[in-house]
Amino acid sequence: MERLRNAIVTALEVLASALLVTIMLITVVDVVFRYLLKSPLAASFELTEVLLVVMIYASIAVAMARDDHIEVTLLNPLLARAPWFNRAARTVFRLAIAVAFSLLGYWVFELGQGKWVEFTPVMHLPLAPVAWAVVVALVLAAVLSVLSVVSPLEKRPAQDD
Repeated sequence: MERLRNAIVTALEVLASALLVTIMLITVVDVVFRYLLKSPLAASFELTEVLLVVMIYASIAVAMARDDHIEVTLLNPLLARAPWFNRAARTVFRLAIAVAFSLLGYWVFELGQGKWVEFTPVMHLPLAPVAWAVVVALVLAAVLSVLSVVSPLEKRPAQDD
């Protein structure tokens, strides 16, 4: 299970990193063209928008796998007294998140079916592949959420910032 999780996370990290570098390069080229050549890159905003959507959803799946979420720790002193409740709540919430991501993925997939007739305004790229990339990221996030219940990560020591 751990090897599967690591392979999925590595692939998603590489994808998200490549998308981020691409977004940065598009922005740099756009700025250089805009201020030095007085002619901005025609589709820079559009490309950035599309790539950012895929990068965000891939990053959500990575956060699920790494257990790197924002956590509110107000109830930790109480939950420390009942570790069985803490484990049960964590399991229930992780499975609920997996169900929510699966349903959201199904909904986006259904939306994506009709997106072959919708295109971006400048480059005329179909929006369906973007929707399907989001679906894949959501399904992977759901799978990684279930994997975090089946084989939880080792607890890291808390960092004091």
